[in-house]
Parts: sequence; C-alpha cells; structure tokens
Amino acid sequence: MLIARYLKALAGKTELTERGFYPVLARHVIEGLLGYPESSYRIEPKRQMGVPDLELLTDDGSAWVVGEIKLDDGELLDERRRARLWEEQARTYVRPETVHVLLGSPRAFCLLDVSGQLEAGVGLADPELIDLRTGSRHDLSDDSFRLHLGAATFEEACSRRKYERFRRGESPCGYLPLAEGTLPHFEAAFQYASETLLQHARRAWDALEVEAAEARGKLAEIEADRGKLAGDDTRGHQALNSRRWHVRKKHAVALQIHDEDYPQFLYGQAYAGTQGADRLRDIFLTDTVYVVLSRLLFVRLCEDLGLVNKKVSNRGLAAWRELVTNLQGRYQDLLDVAFKDAGLIYSRLFEATVFDWYTDTDGGLSELLERILYRLNAFSFRDVDRDLLGKIYQRFLPAEKRKRLGEFYTDDEVVDYILWRIGFSDDPDVGSRIALDPACGSNTFGVRAAVQ
Repeated sequence: MLIARYLKALAGKTELTERGFYPVLARHVIEGLLGYPESSYRIEPKRQMGVPDLELLTDDGSAWVVGEIKLDDGELLDERRRARLWEEQARTYVRPETVHVLLGSPRAFCLLDVSGQLEAGVGLADPELIDLRTGSRHDLSDDSFRLHLGAATFEEACSRRKYERFRRGESPCGYLPLAEGTLPHFEAAFQYASETLLQHARRAWDALEVEAAEARGKLAEIEADRGKLAGDDTRGHQALNSRRWHVRKKHAVALQIHDEDYPQFLYGQAYAGTQGADRLRDIFLTDTVYVVLSRLLFVRLCEDLGLVNKKVSNRGLAAWRELVTNLQGRYQDLLDVAFKDAGLIYSRLFEATVFDWYTDTDGGLSELLERILYRLNAFSFRDVDRDLLGKIYQRFLPAEKRKRLGEFYTDDEVVDYILWRIGFSDDPDVGSRIALDPACGSNTFGVRAAVQ
C-alpha cells in the first residue's frame, strides 16, 4: 500500500527537513498516489517570492495545480493558519491556467480553488484518514486518499473536464484583475497565445499552399479541356464551368490566400523587393496572429466594461452553447459573431483585411482557441486604465514591429511635458480653444489635452 510506504518513509526520518521531505513526497504521493510521471511535475524549495514549491503539469505542460509545501502540519490543520497561508503566500501562485492550489505537509493535504476555498482536504492519522471538510473518518488507504484528492490526479490533468466546465460557464472567471502585479501573468498568457497560434498559422499556410497548387492544376486541366471543345459545344462548356465552380468552391480559402490576399500584402510592402520570401511570409503570418489577438483582446475589454454582451468569456460561452450543438468543433464561428458585435463599437479594427483567412482554417485551431479563451477568462479587464493598456500594447507588439508599422505609444508624462512646453497647459483660455492633431493615432495628446 503506497500510503503505508509513505508514512513508513516519514517515520524513518529522525529530523524532517525540506531536503529530506521533498523526495519522499515526490516519490510516494505525487508519483505514486496521484500518478504523475517524473516529467509532469516540478518540486523544489522556493527560491523567490511568488514562485510555488510545487507545480503539477497537464499533458501540454501547463501548471494546472500549484502548491505550497510546509513541514508543520498545523499550518494546514488549523483553519485560521491555513487561511493566513493562503492570503500571504499561496494566492500569489495562481496563474491563468491554474485550476487548484495544493497545500501539503507531511500528514495533511488541502486542495483549494483559485479563490482559496477548501475543495478537499485530508489528515493522515494512522490508521485513519480524516476528511478536513466534514470531519468524517475513513480507513487509511490508497483508495480513500485518491477518493478525496482525485481532482488533482494526473488522470484528471489529462482529461478535458476543465474545458467542459468552461463551455458550460462553470469555470471561475475574472479572478485575476489586470493590474501591475498580474501583468506578467497576462504577458505569459499572451505569449502562449501568440506562439501557439503562429505555429498553427505556419502549418495551415503550408497545407493551403499545397492545396492551392493542386487547385491551380485542376483549373489548368479544365481550361485545357475547354480548348479541345468546339465553340458551339454549349453543353460541354457548361460541364466545364460546373467543374471549375466546384474546384473554386472546394479550395476557396487556399486560392483566396495564395492567389489574392498574400499577393495584395506583398504589393503593399515598401520593402517587398529587399526581403527574402521566407521573411515576408513570416511577417505576414505574424501580422495575421496579431490581428486575431488584437480583436480578441478588444472583445474581452468590451465584455468586461459592459459594452457588449459576453460571448468569449464564461457566461457567454454558456449562452452560445445553448444555441449551437457543435461548439467544441468551431470556436471560429463564435469569434466571428463576437468580432461582428464589437465591430459596431470600433469598426476600424474589424474591417476586412488580407489577414482574415485565419479563422477559416481548421486543423486543431478550435482546440487552440479554447485553451486561449480559457486563459483569458481568468483576467478581469473591468478596472484597466489607459496607462496599463499602453503598457500592454507596448509589450503586446514588439518594438521592432511597432516601428515597422509606424505605431508608437507615448507615455503620459512625455505628453504632459510637451503640452506644457508649447504653452497649452498654462493657457488660461485653454477651455475655449480647439486642439488639432492631424496625426493623432490613438489620440493620446487629445485625451491628455481634454483632461487638462
């Protein structure tokens, strides 16, 4: 029995230290009872504030359970001390992908949700296991341990149940207010989104390139067959027209991107003649991903500010699920609806572009979008101010890319200084003047001028 071996290993330690406890915990509890392979967890004494002692990973490497390990069982068994442990330490470990927080000590384990509420807990008092939520007592066994802490097993980590709860609108949402302290978590979520979507874009591009070449070949065959027809063979021409229509219909996305959208993109690039083909393709794909994410973040902002009904966060997904039967297969359809709705507020961001091909692809895109939406669901954009949005934007778009696009964000302090230097701030009649900024961009100067 694994639990018996664990307790025996603890009893063999004359003086329990972190160095002595961690290997025992890893071998008997994390690997043995919870079933995690060695490659799917990280455990080490904390090196810095805000870094968990323990991370349990899903099959895609996300730390879905983060933990704090203590040597004193009393910190978990005493409710007030456990609450203080959550408030002062464990709550800082919560990330967008976090589902549970595990507090562990030699003879006590507590599983908390992302708000710090106790979901499950056990105390090991050989020969009994004590349920810390109800106080009930059970035989101390592997089965009883897993029964109580089964929500944190590796089997559960590899399941898709957290996404099923997300689709039903049952996942916690907005528990990470977007602020200076949570900005690194948001950056990590955005980096995950951009990297995974870019990988998909490259795969989709290659597949569509092959498909477009095949379609061109079929169209060429049709035209070759047309050349063999007599000019008055109406029925033959109609048959070829039908074949051509079906080829174009079947391969519409591939032909659109490779024969129309991408050539149009190249035409609009001033540097197109000096860049290599691979570099230009990478720029096109990167821009495609940034357009998708820009729109998605704007939708989330509008949702939390109450400007549009929720669609891509918790309650919106539940409402959408009531309308469709195949949500899991087509998150792209949900984004199309959300983008059209938000486009009524800021139409320019949602105008048709050469980058719109992305949501017409499949090949696993829906699953990627679900994982991205799941992470964004953790954040609350309700109290985001302009300065923080500016910082997000600067990190959202790398400096090199902003420069290439001719887009810059000016800090408020710099804007205020310029307004002061030109005499605007000290003008007693400023309230009656008209300010003109013909190259306003996001109108930073106009906003600060209005404030003053």
